[in-house]
Amino acid sequence: MTTSTLLALLGNVTLESLTISADVMPGHFVARAVIFDLQPSQMVAAIMAVEAAIKAQPSYALARRTGWRAASDGLTIYFYAWQNAAAAA
Repeated sequence: MTTSTLLALLGNVTLESLTISADVMPGHFVARAVIFDLQPSQMVAAIMAVEAAIKAQPSYALARRTGWRAASDGLTIYFYAWQNAAAAA
């Protein structure tokens, strides 16, 4: 996929907020993104936008999605991101 195609897809989705919290298992996290009026046709773009926002943060640059859940007001992404001791401190 070209960069211009990716940007065109992501242009249709606006993240109002993104909250990342630790999950129960070590190295696993839950990201909750608020996306007002999320439509089924926007699902792929929304997942890509949230993953890009997660990976833009240095602590989660190596994040790997393990699951997701969508609702009309947002998206929840489950992921793991193994961190070394220096990054976690």
